[in-house]
Amino acid sequence: MGGAAQRFWSELRALRRAAPGPTLEQLVRRGELRSSSPAPSKSTISAWFNGTSVPSAQHLPHLLDMTAFLQRQAANTYVPRTEGQWQTLFRRARDEQDKAQTRGRPLKPRPTPARPDTLPAGAAGFVGRSAELRTILDWLEPTAPSNPDGGGHGDVALLTVAGMGGVGKTELALQAAHQANERGWFTGGALFADVGGYGREAEPTAAALALRFLLALGVKPKDLPAEPDQLLDLWHSHLNELRSREQPVLLVLDNVRTLATVAALVPRTPHRLLLTARHKPAALSGRFFSLAPMGDEEAVDLLASLLRVRDAQDDRVGHQREHARHIVALCGNLPLALRITAALLQEDETRPLGHYAEELRAERTRLDTLAYEDVDREGRPLAVRACFDLSYRYLPDDCKRALRLVAAAPGNGLSAEAAAVLLGQGSRRLLGTLARTHLLGVHSGSRWVMHDLIRLYGSERAEETAVSDGRDSSVDDLYDHYASSLRSANDNLVPGRGSTRFPTAREALAWLDEECDVLIASALSPAAGRRPTREHLGFLLNRYLDMRRRFEDVVVLATDALSRAEAEGSAACRAHALSSMGNALTAMRRHAEAAPLHEQAVSLYFEMNEEGAAAAALVNLGSALHSGEKYQDAYYARTLAVFYFQRTRQAHGRGSALVALAQTLLEIGRPAEGSRVNREGIRILEEVGDVVAAASAMVTEGDIRSRRKAGDSLPLYREAMERLGAAHAFHAQGVACTHLADELARRGSVSDAIDAYGTAARLFRDTGDLVAEDVVLRRISSLPADDV
Repeated sequence: MGGAAQRFWSELRALRRAAPGPTLEQLVRRGELRSSSPAPSKSTISAWFNGTSVPSAQHLPHLLDMTAFLQRQAANTYVPRTEGQWQTLFRRARDEQDKAQTRGRPLKPRPTPARPDTLPAGAAGFVGRSAELRTILDWLEPTAPSNPDGGGHGDVALLTVAGMGGVGKTELALQAAHQANERGWFTGGALFADVGGYGREAEPTAAALALRFLLALGVKPKDLPAEPDQLLDLWHSHLNELRSREQPVLLVLDNVRTLATVAALVPRTPHRLLLTARHKPAALSGRFFSLAPMGDEEAVDLLASLLRVRDAQDDRVGHQREHARHIVALCGNLPLALRITAALLQEDETRPLGHYAEELRAERTRLDTLAYEDVDREGRPLAVRACFDLSYRYLPDDCKRALRLVAAAPGNGLSAEAAAVLLGQGSRRLLGTLARTHLLGVHSGSRWVMHDLIRLYGSERAEETAVSDGRDSSVDDLYDHYASSLRSANDNLVPGRGSTRFPTAREALAWLDEECDVLIASALSPAAGRRPTREHLGFLLNRYLDMRRRFEDVVVLATDALSRAEAEGSAACRAHALSSMGNALTAMRRHAEAAPLHEQAVSLYFEMNEEGAAAAALVNLGSALHSGEKYQDAYYARTLAVFYFQRTRQAHGRGSALVALAQTLLEIGRPAEGSRVNREGIRILEEVGDVVAAASAMVTEGDIRSRRKAGDSLPLYREAMERLGAAHAFHAQGVACTHLADELARRGSVSDAIDAYGTAARLFRDTGDLVAEDVVLRRISSLPADDV
């Protein structure tokens, strides 16, 4: 079945989910009573809802009556369709079915394909905002049934929902996005990102967001370019491909502060980008929707609904409506404040609303406009802070301290383990209390997160009690926990090594994936400033960030480390930071920028008479030059590295440098010398006992033989595999196996190549390198189909 029928069924199913009460028997009976024409049977109506049948023309009156009835029964968050819209949906689906039958093809419903959906769940107790929801949904719809050309907003892909903090922008955007998704509008996926622009100094770049969304849409990490401009080009190319397949995508960007950040992400229609911000996006074209505080009665209804989330019998608002109106007014009609208020009232179910209103009114003298840049129509500060203060006042002292410490912790997101380090004994109870009062949230069921504005509030409180709380000491303990865990995770990323903290590389990578943003924030936090630059977390993060191709983050961290090293006067840390930055730029193909940084690092090490470190920096310089195809310069740099490693009697470094030099010799047309140099490197590495490096260099020797067509490379690959397996270097063994498979495929031994690729895939999977596993599986799929 085509898209029109699929769309009709999706809309009908969404309505049924919103109005599950009436039974099929009731719907049949209703049709019998309200029309003289034959009413549809229970099985017929069931087929409509199940997506196996489109109503016939004679059943159209029954369909319209049924949808109107169900829309009246639906939850108040459901935005109803007009009769004309239902007629258009029906007509298109019916026409599609008739055409298919004319072609003699029995119609079968298409299975609904899995599509990316990273939308967080909507909040419990949401009511109201019906007019705003309708406005946003009217814009979101990629192809409105009232207009075959795409609706009144089909030419506009961007909508900004703007308003003050706490006004409910995020929840409104999510409610609209979920409704649109349930109705099947965005078959390409629905993606969400909290940009966090009001809680951090620097927002993610457009390229970083594009990287995140491309991964969510199924683009493989190996297919992602390093440079930001190329990432953005791929982003738009991928969206255009989905557009050509009629698979629109919905993007929701929350808490955007610097609107230029998202300008490069704006897609073409029929894709949609819905963003929330606290100010009007004058620099961006597109639709703008200003979200005001809720209406008085609507806000009262929200408070009543929130109180009934925990106890369906809580009807204090119904019995004390005037006091409820007073509370709503003092809260500035803001949903966030009302949610906190409801949580406080739920803690004491016998507390009269009037008592609470009086206390809330007294707290208005403590308002200021620091977190909220607006006033109400009478010039009074809006009351969100009063709610925060009251919520804070009724917390036990240990929970107050927990709030302050969580707000002072770097990043936004604490695992249970990290929270235990920060807060000590009883951390789960403390966090649970904060969550119940809506001062803290839970993300993905395992991470504690704090709203930006509450974090600002808690940080201010933390400043007042920093000494008595032992704030700096607690945050330092958390920093040490992150550093220790990061070192353990790094151990697992090196083939042949491991740690008790993370038994496998897969577990280490999972932890790094979860904690990476917090680790970066920690590296840039005041706690890092209380450590010597040599302990900078950025240095420890380099290996992981390289694996995940997050080179922009490496540059940010290296820039911070460089600044601190300069202030500290540490030439060694300056050189280390320059090398880190240069290596990242090399990976981003910004070779012209990378080479001067490596040259500076080389000079600094020579000034410190650290010839061994200078040799390592020369290897890095050689890599930048080699990647930039300046092979002659790379040759000189790598030759110098070999010289200084020999002069400082660092055999291991010399062996590694010789293997690198061999690669450059191959490129400048000296393969015979490259082979000799590579064999010398292997000999040295074997002498110093680096079995893994020596065996890996044998793979390079096999590559040289293959390029020169001088000798058989297969025995070298197989011997390397055997040695690496014996050394339990299973990841390196997977690399050797991949080269073996490549050579077999080149020779036409497809069956043997498939076996070798399969072995390599298993090795990469077992060692947690899913990217490399995907690479070899894709090579299998590229082989002749009959052989595969």
